[in-house]
Amino acid sequence: MRKRWLLYGAGVIVVLFGLLAGGYELSKKTAYKEEKMTNMYTSFSGMSDVEISSSEVVQNKDAGSVEKGSSQMMAYRDSVTLSVADTEAVMTLIVKETERIDGMVVSSYINQEKEETRANVEVRVPSVDRLTFLGFLSKAADDVIEQRSQGEDVTEQYVDNESRLKGKKKLEERLIHLLEKADETEDLIRVSNEIERVQTEIEQLEGKQRYLKGVTDYARVSIQLVDASVYVPDVAKSEDLKTGEKIKHAFVSSINTLMGFFSGLIVFIVGYSPIIALGILCGIVLNYWYKKKKKRD
Repeated sequence: MRKRWLLYGAGVIVVLFGLLAGGYELSKKTAYKEEKMTNMYTSFSGMSDVEISSSEVVQNKDAGSVEKGSSQMMAYRDSVTLSVADTEAVMTLIVKETERIDGMVVSSYINQEKEETRANVEVRVPSVDRLTFLGFLSKAADDVIEQRSQGEDVTEQYVDNESRLKGKKKLEERLIHLLEKADETEDLIRVSNEIERVQTEIEQLEGKQRYLKGVTDYARVSIQLVDASVYVPDVAKSEDLKTGEKIKHAFVSSINTLMGFFSGLIVFIVGYSPIIALGILCGIVLNYWYKKKKKRD
């Protein structure tokens, strides 16, 4: 009987050890899988910093190619003030010349006053035709009152953005590859969020590149036109003089002035009648006293 219980106890112990060993192996495999997935995600998450640091090398290579080969990327902005005899005619010429060289009119404004006409035009012209267009403006005007030019070198900024953009696109490809391999819900969510963040950064960089490309391909020119013609008034016609109406206006104004004077006089007499009466009474008393004193003397 005692041996039987010992055999039962030994069997139970063996079974327990077997279960514990199986659970340990299962937990070990699960932990290894999670660690592997985490390391893969971490490596891809850190790719942005790695790619950015490596982009410095690419940037230096691209910058060297820019210096050796193509010209620098310059963004020009010009401001010109012109004195012209016919503002509307010159403005029309500017618009036609802008369209001829495949430029575009950004805004235009003209103010017609009695003595002069002022106009403002802002255009964007191809940078390769910028100097030719400025020369055209000088010839179209009677005089160039003021001309200012400003240029900004955006080559380094463009190359840096281009390098960062390449790194972000490589990171996006690797994250998409990782997303295809992920089978856990939590990993899918984390990788999807990372892909969304990288794609947002890619769109922002692409927008900056489009802007820099636009401002370097097309120069912005602001033009102000000042009327140089001398204003000579026309001889007034009889109907413009309106003599009859002016006489009528002067007559009515004089009558209104007289009526206003007498109206004010009446108001003064009636309104201040007590004071006036007291003054008259004092005058009578003083006059009587003076005459009486004179007779005594």
